[in-house]
Amino acid sequence: FVFIPSPKAVKAGTHHRKPVGTGPFKFSKWGSGDHYVVVKNDHYWQPGKPLLNKIVFRTIPDPQTRYASLLSGEIDVIAIDRGHLIHKAETDPGSTVFPSQINGAEIILMNTTKPPFDDIRFRRALAFANSQAHHIKMVYGNSVPFVHHPFGPLYSCNEIDYPEYDPEKAKQLMSGFSKPIEIELLHSNTSRGRSIGELQQQLYKKIGVNVKSVGISPGPHVMKVLQKDYQLATWRISPSGDYGPKLYANFHSQSPANYSGYANPEMDQLLEMQRIETDPVKRELLMCRIARKINQDVPVIYRGGRRFHVITRRKIRDMMDSPGFTIDLASAWIDETIKFNKAAFEIEKNAVVDDFDCPDPGDVDSIKALIQGKWHGKDSWGVAITLTFYEDGTLYAHRTGGTGRKLPYTICSPKVYFTGKASVVLTPRDDKIDGVWKQGDHMGKFTLEREG
Repeated sequence: FVFIPSPKAVKAGTHHRKPVGTGPFKFSKWGSGDHYVVVKNDHYWQPGKPLLNKIVFRTIPDPQTRYASLLSGEIDVIAIDRGHLIHKAETDPGSTVFPSQINGAEIILMNTTKPPFDDIRFRRALAFANSQAHHIKMVYGNSVPFVHHPFGPLYSCNEIDYPEYDPEKAKQLMSGFSKPIEIELLHSNTSRGRSIGELQQQLYKKIGVNVKSVGISPGPHVMKVLQKDYQLATWRISPSGDYGPKLYANFHSQSPANYSGYANPEMDQLLEMQRIETDPVKRELLMCRIARKINQDVPVIYRGGRRFHVITRRKIRDMMDSPGFTIDLASAWIDETIKFNKAAFEIEKNAVVDDFDCPDPGDVDSIKALIQGKWHGKDSWGVAITLTFYEDGTLYAHRTGGTGRKLPYTICSPKVYFTGKASVVLTPRDDKIDGVWKQGDHMGKFTLEREG
């Protein structure tokens, strides 16, 4: 995004505290370090929006306190990245969890300008001794995805040369170094930062590398990385719509944002080629070659992918836009009539969907013709669902307040099965469809009617 502030506001030094714009809400009040308030913009360009009169954004650094505030009704929406709290919310009948896998990656930077990190053998040894799976489970509570590159679901790269966890291979690479080796890892002075430091100590001790874990506050941490005054440091590659500029910034030898100091003429050439390539297929191949080169030369180690979770109380409706799980506050509204049957929720949550063997499909074309088009209904919790069936064997599923997804389906007369993250069994009955969905440990039922 590019912001063009008022020259008068810049001169007066008020542009940070009194922003102006054309969005659905107008700035109202700023409580420094605590909260800020926006109110409805009656002149918003989309007629009828926004639907809310006021939104208060609060700063609650502690995740546990943030989640407790949501449950108590003190706040209505939170963004959170703590796995144990996300899993709690997924089993809470009064909450809705919206996960979004985006591109980018949680990483550990290696300062390739300092020995022994200027030796590719040492960097590769640390890469093989690192276990991304341990990070995801122990540090993130299984709330982020495993990644082989920072592109997220944007690209599917083959022959990526990702250094899988292999302590024996790491030990072989370390055979040419005098041991033990002492190195320092910078991380945040938070419980998560300490967990990362302790995990790396355990992993690297196995190959004769002793890690000094140093937790510092965000400001000094960032400054040390920018000045290349570190050996190892926790960092992240942030999300981006087009990942080419992000890769160029992080890995080109002449980029001021190349904080690892990594330099390789082959990488520079690949990064420059992707900047000018206009054929999307050829550019994707170049991006995958760049990812493979990162994995081979190891200026960074992956700790997991990027994924954020937004948790709302179920009365908050239509807040998440699709596709992309973008927060759409202009469309959000509060449904004060929502009531939940907690006993029914527990029965459905603990129910099991039987495994079905696909019988003789019979007249597949007739069944497909029967269900083509759009169907509307509600699940047993009162959440609206829409399914649109297409002739090519795919459907688009959307739950109000959530995101939509396109999935394949298979005809098994007289039922319809489709697979994806959710497993669903549909039984068409003339003008209605009865359905059961199961996603992880959650289960629900719904009835749909044909649109129109």
